Amino acid sequence: MKKLLVVLLSVFLIGVLIGPAPLLAARHDGVEDALEQGADRMVSLQGTYGGVPNIWEWIIGSGISGNNILGISATGLVAAYEKTKDRRYLAAAIAAGNTLVARYNAAIVGGVTWDDRPYSQDVEFLAWLSRESKNPVYGDVAVKWHSIIPAYKTAAENVNRYISRGSLAGWDLALQIRAALAVGQKDYAKAVAAELIRRSADWVGNTNPYGDLTILSYASLLWALDQVGDNQEVISQYRSALLTTQETDGSWDGGAYQTTAYAILGLSANKGKDVKKALDSAGTFLVSSQADNGGWVYSDGSEYGEENSEVLMSLAALLKGGDITNIHKVKLSHKERGEHREKHKHMR
Repeated sequence: MKKLLVVLLSVFLIGVLIGPAPLLAARHDGVEDALEQGADRMVSLQGTYGGVPNIWEWIIGSGISGNNILGISATGLVAAYEKTKDRRYLAAAIAAGNTLVARYNAAIVGGVTWDDRPYSQDVEFLAWLSRESKNPVYGDVAVKWHSIIPAYKTAAENVNRYISRGSLAGWDLALQIRAALAVGQKDYAKAVAAELIRRSADWVGNTNPYGDLTILSYASLLWALDQVGDNQEVISQYRSALLTTQETDGSWDGGAYQTTAYAILGLSANKGKDVKKALDSAGTFLVSSQADNGGWVYSDGSEYGEENSEVLMSLAALLKGGDITNIHKVKLSHKERGEHREKHKHMR
């Protein structure tokens, strides 16, 4: 009898310790598998379009691309590498980074101007790539390139540039805020955030040719404002807006992959009441809607390289470990900081 009790107890303990594991593993592997399949898809799609090497098409299969999507399309691969350590993803991201470095080096010949300014998503990407690749060149270019922006535009002037875009202004300026944070320009980031919030009436709820994109803006800003500090009342407002507008299938904006990805990134950075449930539902939506080819394809057959990358970033944020939603800041020596401050001063 005693031996039987020992056996039964052993079986019970094994059941307790091992029983739930398949369910937990399935949830984890569902996201991780989707991340790896999506990253594989992006590696396979990287090519030369419009004369630009190491880039992705905006609409997959169109043969058309643009300089403004190179950095953001490669960022998902850095996120995938951070979680999986698959060096194929890092190699593809490095190739994109090298194209951006070459673009910067070509732009500064004869002195930089406002027209030579970077896309803010490229600055974010280069800062993150610098950390993961352990190559300071990418971070150095991110800092130097970004310095053009505050040298030519105050925070208020920069905000004013985007307000005419209506509800998309928040999304655009969230990129500006995160780019400034990535290169250590926290005061500039805070000033942009404060001015954007002050002018909320000029963009919140205002439609543009793409419709009302306020929720997309809230999602991206929620991620950015978490790193700025202050603005807790606004952060709470944006978080509540996201939680109350989530669709029953776990998505946002009627199944928009981009909005859903940024909602995950914003909510992951802030947490708060009911956030875990919303994130679980959003993760289920993205995993279940992944196409057989590894990308995220809409019902009309359209697939976007940029959005695939943003989904990869959000899936990486759902996995434990790492700090996907932290702004990846460039680290400079005291000497380098002094040189950049001096250069910034003379550019005015």
